[in-house]
Amino acid sequence: MLLLVPIFTAFVFAATFAQCTTDTYRGACIAYVCGRALQSLAHLAGVTVMHVNVRFAGMLTQVVTGFIVLGEALKAMHNLNPDNN
Repeated sequence: MLLLVPIFTAFVFAATFAQCTTDTYRGACIAYVCGRALQSLAHLAGVTVMHVNVRFAGMLTQVVTGFIVLGEALKAMHNLNPDNN
């Protein structure tokens, strides 16, 4: 799980470099941070089955939103090339 943070950071850096400003990108970044906070809070709250399920939901949120950010970054980079039009 620790590997997701640097990967997400690379996606955000690429999207920022490509000047990605879509609402989807912004929403995915916010959802990623919320998923991370949810996972951390559930980890601190306990180790019952419900806590593990909540932690998994937070991790799944991070993975899904990471792919959304990657897609938005790739679209923005594709639009940087003037030959693509």
